[in-house]
Amino acid sequence: MNRPLISVVLPAFKATYFKLAIESILGQTYQNFELIIVNDASPEDLDSIVNEFNDDRISYYKNEKNIGGNNLVKNWNHCLGYANGEYFVLASDDDIYHESYLEKMVELSDQYVDVDIFHCRVGIIDNECELMGLSKTCSVKESCIDFIWHRYNGNRVQLAPEFFVRTSALREIGGFIEFPKAWHSDLATWIALSKDNGLVYISEVLFKWRSSGENISSITCDDDKIIASILYSTWLENFLADLEPANEFEEFQLKHLNKRAFNKLESEMVVMFQQYSYARILSILNKEPGLMQDQLKKLYRKVLKQKLFK
Repeated sequence: MNRPLISVVLPAFKATYFKLAIESILGQTYQNFELIIVNDASPEDLDSIVNEFNDDRISYYKNEKNIGGNNLVKNWNHCLGYANGEYFVLASDDDIYHESYLEKMVELSDQYVDVDIFHCRVGIIDNECELMGLSKTCSVKESCIDFIWHRYNGNRVQLAPEFFVRTSALREIGGFIEFPKAWHSDLATWIALSKDNGLVYISEVLFKWRSSGENISSITCDDDKIIASILYSTWLENFLADLEPANEFEEFQLKHLNKRAFNKLESEMVVMFQQYSYARILSILNKEPGLMQDQLKKLYRKVLKQKLFK
């Protein structure tokens, strides 16, 4: 049986853990893959690290100008353009894969030939590679509605690099869905890929995500994250409206998802807004027209009300 070619794409900018990330990919028990490294015009010496590896599976590209600093999702989709494999993995320059990650993902894809997206349990590590935590387990196969339901009931931690997706399906939806700072972009993309046939999960910890303090998720106060959350909430509302529940349980989930998901998103935005000065809030209100401005004003009123009662 012919084994499918896998494209593991590694957008690179930080050097600190870059060598470890490459080693964890090249050390896979599954061998039929390409490792596409894209240097996003890093000021650090990534060339020397890449040159330490003499492996024909590596293709190394360098962006003439930094793309990810202004538009991270644009760089992800730029990297996607290099992929030749039937399946695609978006790796990171500071995380670590278990040696059997690709092998187990391919086994899942062989079992569930109609599914476009697969993922695994995640371990969370610190800068010293010490384990700090684990993501919760999931059902082996779940529908798109169930996936979203558990995400907004606090039962899911989704990142990007642990997902293994069909390349053609990712391209069919236009690549990664774009929001500022890539905030919610990976989640929206996984949701979109699971729409028709759900997604499949393995409970083994096959990926370790590094909580380094340099991740985008560690930034707690940012104009773009506020704007991205509003854009994503609009996208999710439209997406949910287009879903057809398969049974009474999904009908119940879908009915309550609207309120639960948007209350959670709103609460997250309020927390971020509470850290803003009055002048900074006004600057966002003035530059964002139309409906978004109305939503920002609504959030601002909630912040004021909460502060009055503290």
